[in-house]
Amino acid sequence: MSTSSRKAKNKQVRKGQPWWLIVAVFAVIALGVVWYVVQDRSSNTTTLGKVSGDLHALAFAPAGQIFYGQHGGLQISNDGGASWTQPSGTGDAMAIASWPAQPEVIYQAGHDLFLKSSDGGKTWTEPGFGNLPGTDIHGFTIAPESGWLYANIAGQGLYRATGNDTSWEFVNSATAG
Repeated sequence: MSTSSRKAKNKQVRKGQPWWLIVAVFAVIALGVVWYVVQDRSSNTTTLGKVSGDLHALAFAPAGQIFYGQHGGLQISNDGGASWTQPSGTGDAMAIASWPAQPEVIYQAGHDLFLKSSDGGKTWTEPGFGNLPGTDIHGFTIAPESGWLYANIAGQGLYRATGNDTSWEFVNSATAG
């Protein structure tokens, strides 16, 4: 058999190789990578996937809970992050804050979201946005000494109110962007 006829025969054999074999090999590799990433090698539970959405806020409450705020709402861990509640579905939680003087009082704030819990996160109420110039809260905190609430409204700036009131006063527009 001449060299040119052997080359032609080899091309025919390569053309006949099943394309699905290559796809199957890549699929097995991809599944292996996913399995490896999802496994929690420190225990016999799989923890990745128990929290969902994009992380916007992570806060440790004085009562010991960990709060995870994301697009689908708030998730809470009562055991140091080993397990999490289902997303609350309350909205896009961009910030979570509590005041050490009243650790059972916790706030969630975010895109069209402002909620308050007076029982450590078990139940939530809407205190209302009061006189804020918008409802897109991109930052929120509580001053540890005074208990003043601070809200940064997208495109507007920083506002503050006492913890018992939603009468907000303008502080500064430097944070508007």
